[in-house]
Amino acid sequence: MKNISVKLSDEEYLRVMRQRGNRTTSDYIRDLLFSDSKTIKEAIDFQGLFADVSAIRTMIDEALKNDPGRRGGIQ
Repeated sequence: MKNISVKLSDEEYLRVMRQRGNRTTSDYIRDLLFSDSKTIKEAIDFQGLFADVSAIRTMIDEALKNDPGRRGGIQ
């Protein structure tokens, strides 16, 4: 088995750690190396969309919790 080494800035390293999700860093990088670029872009776009939807849900949930006329948040 061969190894490849790469140097990353702290910011780049943190970005890789966020994007790899539950996969090991090696598995994530291997997937990037052997996936076509369209698939990678779609995956990154989906991650961004998912993060946006999650943030919106959190904002709505907080707004509903702070509304005296409502109880609880999003069900």
